[in-house]
Amino acid sequence: NDIKCYDAFLHGVEWADEHTVNVWHDTSEEPRFNQWFLAQIGDDAFDTFIMAMDKNKDWREWSKGINIKRWAYISDLLPKGGEK
Repeated sequence: NDIKCYDAFLHGVEWADEHTVNVWHDTSEEPRFNQWFLAQIGDDAFDTFIMAMDKNKDWREWSKGINIKRWAYISDLLPKGGEK
């Protein structure tokens, strides 16, 4: 039974290596309006935001000011098809 689990795990690892998807975006790309995203702030912190930038604010300046390194849409991080 342990061997079956081990084999299944290895198969999953191989599949994941062949089907990598990078959901992370560089700060040069602005998130879509009214969308939740997770942002890496500095080297060790993460926080969630909803993209609702004021028309008078500049995304690049704002993200640089709080030291966002990269970001990803929350919906891209969750399982697809309702499976948990």
